[in-house]
Amino acid sequence: MRKVNYLIPALLVSASLLSACGGDTNPVNAPLQQQEMRTTSRAEAPSNHDDVVQRLYVGYFGRAADPGGLAYYAKLYRDAGAPTTVVGMNEAYGSSSKIRALVDSFGTSAESAELYPGDNATFIAAIYRNIFNRAPDQAGAAYWTDLLDRKLLTRASAALALMSSARGSDVEALSKKAIAAQILTDALAKDSQGTSYSNEKITAVVRQLMSNVSDRSDMDAFRGTVGATLTVMLKNDFSCAGNPAAATIGPFQTYTGDCLVSYQLSAAEMKSLADYDGSSSAYSKVNAIEDAVSAQVKAQFQDNFDTIFYIWDLETKPANAPYGYYQPTGQCTRTPCPRLQGTMTIPFWNDALRDSPLLHEILHRYANKALPSTDTSHWGFSSVGGQLGGWDASRFQALGDNQYHAAAPLVFVPGTPKATIDYIYSMLNAFSEYTSGGNSVPYAPLELYSMGLIPASEVPDVQIAQSPVWVDRAKGNFSATGFTSYSADAYGDLMAAAGLAKPDPAKAIRNYRALVVVLTDKTQLTSDVATKLTSSITQFTMPSVADSSWSHNGVLLLHNFWMATGGRATYAMNQASSWRKQEAPTCQITADYGTVAPGTNVQLSASCAPTASDYIWSHQGSGISQNAAVTVSPTQSTIYTMKGVNSFGQGAAASVRVQVVPGLPKNLPGGYVWYNNRAWAPVALGAARLSYANALAYCSTTALNDQTGWRLPTRDELEGLLKAGVTPPSSAQPIAWTSTPYSPTEQYVLDLDSHILYRSPTASLSAAMCVR
Repeated sequence: MRKVNYLIPALLVSASLLSACGGDTNPVNAPLQQQEMRTTSRAEAPSNHDDVVQRLYVGYFGRAADPGGLAYYAKLYRDAGAPTTVVGMNEAYGSSSKIRALVDSFGTSAESAELYPGDNATFIAAIYRNIFNRAPDQAGAAYWTDLLDRKLLTRASAALALMSSARGSDVEALSKKAIAAQILTDALAKDSQGTSYSNEKITAVVRQLMSNVSDRSDMDAFRGTVGATLTVMLKNDFSCAGNPAAATIGPFQTYTGDCLVSYQLSAAEMKSLADYDGSSSAYSKVNAIEDAVSAQVKAQFQDNFDTIFYIWDLETKPANAPYGYYQPTGQCTRTPCPRLQGTMTIPFWNDALRDSPLLHEILHRYANKALPSTDTSHWGFSSVGGQLGGWDASRFQALGDNQYHAAAPLVFVPGTPKATIDYIYSMLNAFSEYTSGGNSVPYAPLELYSMGLIPASEVPDVQIAQSPVWVDRAKGNFSATGFTSYSADAYGDLMAAAGLAKPDPAKAIRNYRALVVVLTDKTQLTSDVATKLTSSITQFTMPSVADSSWSHNGVLLLHNFWMATGGRATYAMNQASSWRKQEAPTCQITADYGTVAPGTNVQLSASCAPTASDYIWSHQGSGISQNAAVTVSPTQSTIYTMKGVNSFGQGAAASVRVQVVPGLPKNLPGGYVWYNNRAWAPVALGAARLSYANALAYCSTTALNDQTGWRLPTRDELEGLLKAGVTPPSSAQPIAWTSTPYSPTEQYVLDLDSHILYRSPTASLSAAMCVR
């Protein structure tokens, strides 16, 4: 594993990709404005040099300080007499050459050059995101960019000036980021287990913490929340350990370790997988099955996966099936695009991740997209020498007479005897235009560039054979009329010309996530299959060198994703159930009184599923509340609305109508209505429906809302109520009696749902709805 290097002043972790919004700025040299800023900022200003340095790391690099870097710079700042708050730091910077040199070391570091390769306008936008979680307004961006363009400020001094000019909510945002960063720094310094985390892991953790900065003002509560989140993320970020959050997620079954789920196919669908022979008709069947499962994934899980890995519950692959293939989900033209960009299929489970071309298929998301070769999606006859084929430039020979020999790259365990290496070279002394042996080789420089993980300047030029013809494929001998040289930058230009994104290290994904779905005809996978796959996932995703289970007799070392990228990126497949989708709340509102006199207090109560964390009410003076119940005092009939909120968003608005009747003698509870100067009680269900005689007796003798004197309505009264649309919700028995006779032995009844009028014998059973 690549460890965190605490040598100072090395600044090591990549930039945090933080969310952005808009903002304003004031010139540094405006004393009145600065004085106003100091007055509003003091309450949240840091109180010691450690906090100042932590804020500088957050503001400039978008990350937490490593423990050594924090200690180093804090001591230098103290020795140089720097202030103990960010407020005033800008003045000290201007007056002390020592402090100026220290701050400028941030801007001249190698990390700074990697993070901010763009122009000054791009740099200012990035610093705003780091410090305030928002974008600058047009005037502010123009102001700071102009100062940098005219070299009146260095980049580091501009970042410091922006921090010094923070006011109001900007100060709070920066304070919360500094808290999150300090917790991480402390965890790295005090980890009792002596854990050293990879740079990529630190970046992923800080990015997640800082992108979830709370809007709540309680700093102590925020500190506790961040601390708990950090513990989980650092200790469990890649491990297949623990129990899933749910045994099933819709049609998906989960397993111990929480690194995979299974989906049960029909017997006929599973047979389509087992019979796959590589033909177009067989592929269409398989593709339709996996598309249907992908739709279920999208319905049940959040869009938090770059790839879905489909593994078939077959111990060995079907005879004519490929060892694996990648299927893109299509070009996205929307903003923002979904995170899911493709699916991976491995048609067997036994050593599916170790011995399949997994690294190869992952790379197909990026390459080959434009480099001309003898194969439209692989490197063909070229010196790329990576996962998509080609030869190792160091193993290339000109044989004369336009004939050449080339062989694939080989990677050996350190310390392998030379005799063994020579023997393997003699046995594997050829290359393929399409692949280089599953996971046995790391990604080549051009492949890393295709993923945006290294700049074009680190990629040697690629030689592509012109008009190549195999002379002896088994020996790696071919003829060619010549070679064309391409630089990585030229390849990127070809991609751009083809309408694809040119690789950009500033925009590269360095922390991928996949959902592993095993397609099976069983209700649950056997323990052997689940255990084998969980073990393979652990090896493939660990941000360190895979253990001995991934070597062959100590000779050829297989690569997991972290190894293949040279420690530049990770691929997580764990905690699958934690990404299950939970819908925004669906809510209902009830009022304790439905009809009231003007100014009467009415309590509105919300019930939501899933549970809401907040409620957005529409009454006067309302807004986001943590209360599911509120009290209103309407002076006129009003419809109140409310939206439940949880971490997945707002649900649809629910509503309830409170009717206000001037001079109403007694408030009516919820379910009662006031219409045409009469009070109407809800439909009386009781234990059974009532005959006409019993319905008459119920209304005339029962005290409803603590009142007597109720009766059955006439046909015209009940029809008028229904036509006015103010009837209470219908019940399981929507047919209600009226007091209007149809004949000596029949009465009119009304369907409260359809409003259709019927006649019914008086001995029949219907509901009673009483009026007063």
